[in-house]
Amino acid sequence: CNHFFDSLYVRTLFMGRFFVAPPAPGHSAVGLFPLQQELLLRSILDSGSIIRMLSGERLIKDHFDSASVMFCETCNYTEQALKIGSEEQVAQFLNELFGIFDKIVASTGGDVMKIKTIGDVYMAASGVPTALDGHAQFLVEVAIAMMKGVQVYCTYVLAGRSIEPLLYSASATLSGDSGGRSSYHAQRSGRVDHQWRRKIIPLELRIGVSTGPLVGGIFSQLKGNYDL
Repeated sequence: CNHFFDSLYVRTLFMGRFFVAPPAPGHSAVGLFPLQQELLLRSILDSGSIIRMLSGERLIKDHFDSASVMFCETCNYTEQALKIGSEEQVAQFLNELFGIFDKIVASTGGDVMKIKTIGDVYMAASGVPTALDGHAQFLVEVAIAMMKGVQVYCTYVLAGRSIEPLLYSASATLSGDSGGRSSYHAQRSGRVDHQWRRKIIPLELRIGVSTGPLVGGIFSQLKGNYDL
């Protein structure tokens, strides 16, 4: 089996520390480790960092001669949040916006890695944690896709369409290209009340990409994540 938990399994994930133990005699580590827990672990750290931590490496630190980092934020976020009104709706908006960005990053197949979100800022990188040629181009392509994704989001809101397919359906396009429309785009399943979402339209993004040497790693014992 090509499962890296064959010899070890994570018994507890607590306070950012991994407690590992060998599987009980006669039991498979794979069978003892629920898929949901593994997916949660992988959503926090990349597979390489997980393996290194489980192998006992105490300091996860990598130097990259060249990599690219992107920051994406909404313009005038504070004013936009005040327009929305309730805290629940602001949280829902950020969940939808970052959900679109997550889908775009995931579509790169690992060429681009989400680092974290800070308020309304979405941070991603390419060329980490594994060196990669063409990292700047990958990030610029993702940035363009994010702008198009927001345009499609706004179009759906103004048209009264459900935006759930943009977040959860693999077939729904985020490109905004008419030629890439799925069967969903041709269907109208009833109008949706987007009254509060309409308050933040037009929705504009500010995106910056920087390229150069950097250091990445896990620099905290409490709720640690791969950071730059």
